Amino acid sequence: MTGVQCSIPVFAGLLPDPHNVQVLCLLFVLCHWHGLAKLYVHTDETLQIFEMVTKDLGNCICSFVSDACPSFPSKELACEAEA
Repeated sequence: MTGVQCSIPVFAGLLPDPHNVQVLCLLFVLCHWHGLAKLYVHTDETLQIFEMVTKDLGNCICSFVSDACPSFPSKELACEAEA
């Protein structure tokens, strides 16, 4: 198993709902996308699936940014701001 596959149980319950559900959904889609991206050979079918999962990933990220991120105030560290 890769680190990506093992991450879902680690993140489960880390945040309160509904953010927990969003994080788990995002991690699942990331795992699915990562698995497809690692394939050595693609067929027309796997490319269609990869395209669908990439769109799902974009939607999950947009949803996470708009719904979950504003609920957790954060700021950049000085070294991050300088970079």
